[in-house]
Amino acid sequence: MKQQNKNILSATITLAIALLSIFLIFAVLRSNQSENEIQQSDSKTLLQTEPPPSESRQQITGLTSEEEEQIHHKMRNFSLNNPESIHTLQSLIQPYADDLLANQASVLNTLDIYNINEEDVSQHILPDYPAQYMNLSPKQFDVPLLLQKDPEWRNIKYGNEYYEPLGDAGCAILTLAMLESYFSNKIILPTDILAWSKGDYYVNNEGTSWLIFGDFAEAFDYQFMNYGGNFYEAMKGLDKGELIVASVEPGFFTDIGHILLIRGYNNGKVYVNDPNDDLTKMYSIQGLDESIFLDEGVNYWGFTK
Repeated sequence: MKQQNKNILSATITLAIALLSIFLIFAVLRSNQSENEIQQSDSKTLLQTEPPPSESRQQITGLTSEEEEQIHHKMRNFSLNNPESIHTLQSLIQPYADDLLANQASVLNTLDIYNINEEDVSQHILPDYPAQYMNLSPKQFDVPLLLQKDPEWRNIKYGNEYYEPLGDAGCAILTLAMLESYFSNKIILPTDILAWSKGDYYVNNEGTSWLIFGDFAEAFDYQFMNYGGNFYEAMKGLDKGELIVASVEPGFFTDIGHILLIRGYNNGKVYVNDPNDDLTKMYSIQGLDESIFLDEGVNYWGFTK
């Protein structure tokens, strides 16, 4: 009996030692895993706060390494309200400025490095006058580009009893501002158009009533032509000196329908000033195939002085 008890005790001790060993092994493994997770977390934090890799810095041509480091330091403190921040961003984009469309991925990657939303800065990077950009076509009107998501006015309320911000529903207002800017030979802001319309043409859940176009033409002394849905007749209007305002269905441009300005047409390509443009689209700096308008165009209006 004593011998049996000793054997049981010995087996119990052996089992306890084995269990303790297994526990210690798991504890060590868990400790290593936690340490790795902490290191990975620290690494992610550093990626967010450290300057971008050296290959990104080398994209800034004509600067010393010290000047480049100053730029990256400023970008880590980027502010839309700071003109120096905007100038610094433009310096970073400058190597791509001659062909933004071909370098679109690099432009967006630069913004991503610094956690900058493209809608916040597109008006500072897309060309002010797209018709001058890369000589896209000889037959274009030199219309300034104004964007409805520009932080300067995107949060302004548009409408009276019902309203939305200009950034969401202001495509017609921005289009008329661009049109009036061209014919006035000076920049007309969307707030100037709102001062005239007073939000009276906003229709809840629909956007802007088409009545605004005829009334605008009368109020601002334009010759006005309603081409209905006839795309090709509207394109002939360009040859008569007209700028064309287009209404399109949901699809290529937006999910809810859209108003934009057509400034040129040549060899089946349509050149637009898209008030909803940004760096992810770049529609205003390329020729769009006419099939888009043949499929989605709803109505066209011509304006000239």
